[in-house]
Amino acid sequence: MNGAHVLVVDDRPSVARQIARFLEAAGMQPVCAYDGRSALEQFQASEFSAVLLDWTLPDISGIEVQRIIRQTSDVPIILVTAHNDTQDIVKGLEMGADDYLTKPFSGRELVARVERLLQTRRATEKPRN
Repeated sequence: MNGAHVLVVDDRPSVARQIARFLEAAGMQPVCAYDGRSALEQFQASEFSAVLLDWTLPDISGIEVQRIIRQTSDVPIILVTAHNDTQDIVKGLEMGADDYLTKPFSGRELVARVERLLQTRRATEKPRN
């Protein structure tokens, strides 16, 4: 998935940077945001292949950021969060997330999920003969 432009949103800079390192090692180009407002600004300013979004953000919740993004885009979104209750997982998926990954997680699993979503997206965008 070389060159995939991925928005990483987490209110803990150390977590966002760690996720960015996993993505960079897989050949992707991450951009980090640390709150909902800056995530939306980044999203509007650039085109992203995917969004990794924490649920708990200091100003606008990740779920609200997801709702706003979904109004104009079908970009793949993975919620990456400590919310591990089944109700939260279902809510996140029902509100538009393409996948849900609970913290703590392995870097390999995170990258595999992003790559799968990007492959699926590319496959559905290819013209049919």
